[in-house]
Amino acid sequence: MRYSAVTFLPLIAFACNGSQAHVLHGDRHLEEDEFVWPSAEVFDPKDRCGTEDPTDADKTEMMQAVTNFYSARRHLAQDTETIVVETYFHIIKSSTGRGATMQMVQDQVDVLNQAYAPHFFFNLTGVTETVNDDWYKLRRLSVQDLTMRATLRQGGPDAINVFVANSRGLGWAQPLMSYKLSPETDGVIILDQSMPGGTAVPYNLGMTAVHEIGHSFGILHTFEVTLVLLCVA
Repeated sequence: MRYSAVTFLPLIAFACNGSQAHVLHGDRHLEEDEFVWPSAEVFDPKDRCGTEDPTDADKTEMMQAVTNFYSARRHLAQDTETIVVETYFHIIKSSTGRGATMQMVQDQVDVLNQAYAPHFFFNLTGVTETVNDDWYKLRRLSVQDLTMRATLRQGGPDAINVFVANSRGLGWAQPLMSYKLSPETDGVIILDQSMPGGTAVPYNLGMTAVHEIGHSFGILHTFEVTLVLLCVA
């Protein structure tokens, strides 16, 4: 999901002023190929959120945008407006039928709406289902990853597209500032079994999507101090 500078600023403001923060401390998913890992403790400790860190130039641009927004519309954090987000889910399945279900998608949308209330409502606008073994075993920024996104993405710059597959990590998102360079690959990728009802215990509550969509909105990890300090100032 990518907004123009004027449009995406309320998203950052609302996130900074929220009473809770959803932080995902997940490692590599519990299920890979046909093997199910027995517990979170045996995850590879290195492969967590796969979203790329912003460059210094990206941080500077985002800081300036937020500063301008607060100067012009500081009242918006107390606004009662609800932003409706056009939301598309793309379920990738294997030829053996492995993959997310429609019930998992609906439950995931419910989690998103609970997590981002009251200022955001994710309207499930469309769901696609694609059988493709190469896309199902997805690796970040691989040819399969980029081709899948470019092929399936729907909606305009204000729409969010969530691609659900047997991803190598729990999830990743195209960085906010990358939209102007490659809008056709805009989107969020999540591990199918991280959705509500999935097998990736204890990371099967739907919070991976909450986390990665936050990146799509322009929110950084808490260890990216620059914008965190701006939020609490």
